[in-house]
Amino acid sequence: MVENGIIITDNITSAIRSLQTRKVVILRGAIGCGKTYALEAIQNHYKGEGLKAVWDEESEPKTLKNWKSFPEKTIVFCDNLFGRYGCHTFSKQDILSIENCLESIENESTGNTKVVVGIHQHVFEEIKKTYKLNFLQDKNATIDMDKLSRAEKLLIFKMQKKEGHCK
Repeated sequence: MVENGIIITDNITSAIRSLQTRKVVILRGAIGCGKTYALEAIQNHYKGEGLKAVWDEESEPKTLKNWKSFPEKTIVFCDNLFGRYGCHTFSKQDILSIENCLESIENESTGNTKVVVGIHQHVFEEIKKTYKLNFLQDKNATIDMDKLSRAEKLLIFKMQKKEGHCK
């Protein structure tokens, strides 16, 4: 299915379904696997549901860290969390601060804030080698964006070809 020019894959559907019971969902995958499109599709899905959409595309999300100050129901989209490997240097304190923030949002009883995070798989792997991660490794919160069915791959290829990206 295609909505607003975005192919709604099983991964996107899983993320939307997860947000019905969770407050934080992590989209993890390779560069170009569709994390940003998924974030846009989720934003489109939540339009009209009374959630203010906020994009935080900084590698170290400043908006996310101020989540307690949101006066209304908000959904925060963090694209490229921690940036791209080799482009940024993060201290242990930065990484643990973001992880603690995500965990706090997930465990908050009021549920005023939802967060969807996109992170490159190679960045995640590199950070995981150096730091002990808890929440960012939560399999229940993570959608593997690299897994696509054959039908989804074919639909994406046909759409890319139609748009002139493939010959």
